[in-house]
Amino acid sequence: MQFELTEEQTMLLDALVAITGEGAEPERCVDRYIADPALEEQLQDAGFFSLAQHGYSTLEAVLVAIGIGKLPVCVEAATSLLIGPLLPETVRRPIAIVRETSAGETSVAVSGRSGSRAARLATRPIRFLSGAHTLVILADDQVSLVELQPEDVRACTTHYAYPYGVLVPAALERAVVVDVPADELLRRYRLAIAAEITGAADAALQRTLRQVKEREQFGKPIGAFQAVQHRLAMAATSVEACRVLTLRAADGGDAADAAAAAGYAQEMARQLTFDLHQFSGAMGLTLEYPLHLWTYRIRALQAESGGSQEQFAASVDLAWPPSKSRGE
Repeated sequence: MQFELTEEQTMLLDALVAITGEGAEPERCVDRYIADPALEEQLQDAGFFSLAQHGYSTLEAVLVAIGIGKLPVCVEAATSLLIGPLLPETVRRPIAIVRETSAGETSVAVSGRSGSRAARLATRPIRFLSGAHTLVILADDQVSLVELQPEDVRACTTHYAYPYGVLVPAALERAVVVDVPADELLRRYRLAIAAEITGAADAALQRTLRQVKEREQFGKPIGAFQAVQHRLAMAATSVEACRVLTLRAADGGDAADAAAAAGYAQEMARQLTFDLHQFSGAMGLTLEYPLHLWTYRIRALQAESGGSQEQFAASVDLAWPPSKSRGE
């Protein structure tokens, strides 16, 4: 199944490429991730983080999130593009998000009260929290916001290609519940996960294809060997399936489709990242080689929102609610 972009969508993505320059790779990279504040400011000024205010749909937001996800630089985009429109207009980006689930128990303390789950939340490294202006806390049935101050966050180092931070417990005392439907925010959160993985996986695959054309063994490029071609074809099929599922979920607006897209993206990433690094040989295990700028991000996203098993279980429950399956 192929999605044919409309003229307006094509123009939107062309405008994105005009700013990003298709994400030229660094000549040498020794960092776990690359930040580009100037590029982020350009995207902000061009209105890419406020697409909903200009009448663009969730599908266009996902297309842009995938495009930004292809860049070697790390930009907080998917959350702002997909979840930002649900939040109050006063919310400032960058936005970090964390999900807490419980069985009938509030996952975050509000109005000055703190509990054991809130204490555990404040020890978790959270993507983009370092440098974020807003933290979104998604519980089972409510959404809370924390307007962050510099002293609220402790930056931490991880092996993943994102800026991570740990929340200082006292910051949770300022968490405010907002009137945002938790189920719709969760649907968009899953779309954001799928979009980020799709973009990063596509870029990582393209980088690997260039590598297997240039690297030679036994007098010919390793990409000429049939066994390598078969696995690359499987990788390309997985990435395309991820893209189609993500766009279908964005266009249809179905929560079960969003959960399935996120689950598939997280699941297929396991084999994909293994294969791409193996095709790159020993070079693929070094920071100087840029492949990790995408694959490390993918590995981090595999655990978001409970991982693939949680998404697949949710997809089944959303498509066939337990009460209906019992004939109630």
